[in-house]
Amino acid sequence: SSGVHFLIKDINGTIHLIEDESGLKNHLGFSIIGRSRPDEKTFESFLDALTLDKSEGGDDILRIGEIEYGFLRLEDIEFALDVGRNKLNLKRFQSKLYDGSVFGTGLFEFDGKGEKRRYDFSFLFKDLSLKEASDSIPTRDYITGRIDGVGWLSNIGGKLGTIDGAFNFWPIKSKKEPKTIGRALLTQLGVREKLLLRSSRKYDKGRIYGYIRSGIITFKELEISHTILGVKDLIIRVDSKRNSISVAHLLSVIRETAKRASEGRLKIEFENK
Repeated sequence: SSGVHFLIKDINGTIHLIEDESGLKNHLGFSIIGRSRPDEKTFESFLDALTLDKSEGGDDILRIGEIEYGFLRLEDIEFALDVGRNKLNLKRFQSKLYDGSVFGTGLFEFDGKGEKRRYDFSFLFKDLSLKEASDSIPTRDYITGRIDGVGWLSNIGGKLGTIDGAFNFWPIKSKKEPKTIGRALLTQLGVREKLLLRSSRKYDKGRIYGYIRSGIITFKELEISHTILGVKDLIIRVDSKRNSISVAHLLSVIRETAKRASEGRLKIEFENK
């Protein structure tokens, strides 16, 4: 037993099996797949397309009240699906996560072996709370603020080493939550200064952007900074020589974190390129 708490609660809906799979396509997802750097404009157009698609209705809908895996908790989950014998068209996915929303769409083909098995999946995060995310893992290493994000994943062959993708996350202005980063997390990230006598620091800029190639995640930009009177008094950036981690390693970290969340331990080590 892995010791990880896993819960699925309140499943409702009706799904019809489609015999003719030739028409199972996902136009929403393919509008993003392949973009090397999805950005705020990509985010807005994708969100508009998802909203329009939902308003049209007429889909088979599967609803789940809650899915919980360790520190991850999705609520009010809705899947709009086309299901064939060898294809699954996820026309739209929506759920609450960390006091915000997560959306997704994708096409999954699982007929046969090797290259016949493939998927393309696009995702969008809207107004997620970093405080809620930090609170889900009992730890002193906290960060607060609200974020948006968008990205995609593509895979042929079904192996972790063949995943490609791209992602981009950034903080947004919000009265719900200030942008702060705790002293313990600053120390863990290598910040050394007298001002760390304070319990937290403000930040006004943040960005996590990167790509995935053949199962390796590379962070091209990872910055948290604060500027006052034109001078940056805080800047944290990713080390250009230690900015990669394999998808397999990251998934093992997530599993271990879910298992040990109550201990308040979270550590991710990056690989040398």
